[in-house]
Amino acid sequence: MMWLSSFCLEGIAGETMPIEFELASALKRLDAQTVPIAAICAATVAIARLGLLRGRQHTSNGLKYLQLHVPEYHEAQNYVEAPAVRDRGLITASGIADIEFARELFEELGVLSPNDRAVWVDIFRNAQLPDETRASPGFPSSFPASLVRFASSRSRTPAALFCNDSGGSAPSR
Repeated sequence: MMWLSSFCLEGIAGETMPIEFELASALKRLDAQTVPIAAICAATVAIARLGLLRGRQHTSNGLKYLQLHVPEYHEAQNYVEAPAVRDRGLITASGIADIEFARELFEELGVLSPNDRAVWVDIFRNAQLPDETRASPGFPSSFPASLVRFASSRSRTPAALFCNDSGGSAPSR
C-alpha cells in the first residue's frame, strides 16, 4: 500500500512548541524504516529536536537559527550552507528554498532524468519555459507520466514535514 504522510508545523509554533508524541513516534519509525523524510523551514527544528540530523549533512534557515531553537543541537560540523541538502534519505531546506527542496525530493525519488530536473528548476526559478534543445523529448508533458510510473513502482513514499507561514495547510494524505 502506498501512502504519503505530511505534517504541518506553523512557522513560529514549529519553532517553539513541543513536538507531539504521535509526530515524534511516526518520524522516528519512518526514519528507522528508511522511508525518506523531507523537512523545510521550521520543520528542520522538529527533526533536530528528535535527533534525526545526527551524523547527517543538513541545512536549515541558518546554523544560528538551529542553535537558537534547539539548545541540544550539536551537529554544527554537519551543517551545510546551501538552500537544500540531501543525505541518506533525509532532505532539509531553508524556508526560502522551495524549488531546491522539490528538486532534492525528485532526485531522492528518482522522478525525472537529471537533465529534466535541472530544466524543471530553471523553469520555476526563472519563470520561463526552457529552450527546446535542453529538455528531453516530451518534457514537460512527460512529467505527470513520470510521476505515475514512479508511484506505481513504489510501495512507500516519503514523509514530508512542512513549515507553512501563510496560515494554509500542508497537503493531506
